[in-house]
Amino acid sequence: PVRPKLPKKTQGRLEKETVKITASPNPKETAAKKYAAARKAKWFEPVLKTLGEMSGPGEPCMLCDANESTDVEHYRPQAIFPQLALVWGNLLWACTNCNRHKGNQFPPDTKPGARLINPTEENAWDFFLIDRFGNLIPKWRPETNAQD
Repeated sequence: PVRPKLPKKTQGRLEKETVKITASPNPKETAAKKYAAARKAKWFEPVLKTLGEMSGPGEPCMLCDANESTDVEHYRPQAIFPQLALVWGNLLWACTNCNRHKGNQFPPDTKPGARLINPTEENAWDFFLIDRFGNLIPKWRPETNAQD
């Protein structure tokens, strides 16, 4: 999947705010404030509109594809990667359940486990299949002799 471009003005604003976050002596605090302000700002509306369009008809969650999206999710959590809080390529459209369940977890960076699939860059069906009983299961990878 190709991530669509944002309007130049919106992309420029995201980049400007990212520079401020990165240059800040306290990036986590600055990222939290800048992101909270952006979510309320008119200039951020094209981000929401484009994420909704990317998720498809009915704007389902990009992570579970089952619930209506209500949240901007940070693929790499803002609390762990504050410099990515307003980077277009790090933003997803997600339901509240997925957003809260994932929280600040990002294996293997924050805890043991496999890397999370980025639904805007990868096809989940490359990693999973549905068995004859309707269960979603990971694919077996002969090259690693393990499930993916």
